[in-house]
Amino acid sequence: MKKIITILLTLLISVMALSQDKNSIIKLTDGNKYRVKIILLDLDRITYETENDIMRSTKIEEVEFVETENDGFVFYQYDKEEHDIYNETLKSISENEPMELIKQGGKVFIPISAKDYKTVLGRFFIKDKISESNLWQVVDTEYEAEFILEYYFEEKGRDKNYFVLKTRDGAEFYRSKNILTSSSYIPMNEAKKSVEKLYKKVDLFHRIETADNSTFVYQMDEIEKMIKEPIKRKSSGSNSRSGLQSGYKGIIELGYQIGVGEKGKNRLKLNIINGYQINPHLSLGLGTGLRYYLYKDAVLIPIFADLRVSFMSKNVLPYFSLGVGYSFSADNSFAGVGVILEPSIGVSFKVSKKFAINLGGGYEMQRMTLYKYNYNKDTYSERKYISGAISINVGISF
Repeated sequence: MKKIITILLTLLISVMALSQDKNSIIKLTDGNKYRVKIILLDLDRITYETENDIMRSTKIEEVEFVETENDGFVFYQYDKEEHDIYNETLKSISENEPMELIKQGGKVFIPISAKDYKTVLGRFFIKDKISESNLWQVVDTEYEAEFILEYYFEEKGRDKNYFVLKTRDGAEFYRSKNILTSSSYIPMNEAKKSVEKLYKKVDLFHRIETADNSTFVYQMDEIEKMIKEPIKRKSSGSNSRSGLQSGYKGIIELGYQIGVGEKGKNRLKLNIINGYQINPHLSLGLGTGLRYYLYKDAVLIPIFADLRVSFMSKNVLPYFSLGVGYSFSADNSFAGVGVILEPSIGVSFKVSKKFAINLGGGYEMQRMTLYKYNYNKDTYSERKYISGAISINVGISF
């Protein structure tokens, strides 16, 4: 336990001159805190007068702290700086978004002392109500709190009670509606009934989060009706979590093709496709690229139409694609080579509304012409054939 100032200056210290009014705060180790007038402070006991003009004397070890509202006197059994949570972050929230302070589990301080005993009784009971509800964490001192709740009872015509919420620097950011109470408020059981009526009527707060993540805080008596409905999402061709979004669709695809059959040849593949996503399941495009034949460094340039069908509307989309076109030889003045056809299947993994990673495989058939020279007859003959290859593909859609 730590003291900020030393009070052992003399065997007896009289501090009667510290305060002519009840402007000192005393917090006892049992959790109670009072606004008092300090009468006497010595080595063993502290004597003070409460707001109800009751004289009390308490052992010094039962006092957690005493603080006057002037700068002349402060006594702590612990270091206030180690307990005070009011840092720059909390200060910024308090100034700019104070409603964020009242989230469930927030730390609230409820002062008990007040000018009239009716309000004091009400504060005792509202403190108990909040502690029972587990809505907020009720702390013992304002230094441990993120915000402050003050309950009030007013005798103006028909009796009313209400509460206000304040930031740590005293700025009011919420006031509940006045709730009519019983006129026979004086007995303790009536004080409890009054708070229960306020608590039930106000039900403190109901936090409502809208579909766009905005948060609003209302008292329950301000809400006429709440119903539960499924969220209706915008459907401009697709949903951010279902299918692909309508509009331009670009595809870049790389692959390695393993030749199969008598005339099958290994080659490298590049496709660049510009297309349009018609709906979440269907796209059409026009593409080009190259095929690099490894066995004799030959390069073909295909031009083809691309059709793609997605079978599901989720973040992982199985698809079927069909490419149909015609290839030209880059090594022979772009002379025509033959029809190219490639059916394939794969899976698209959605990363965002427009971006996906594609993995797939297929079978490509390239129609080609084989020219053979007959030395004896000095003539050429030609034979049409299909060069087939199994294709392993990886790419992106955007």
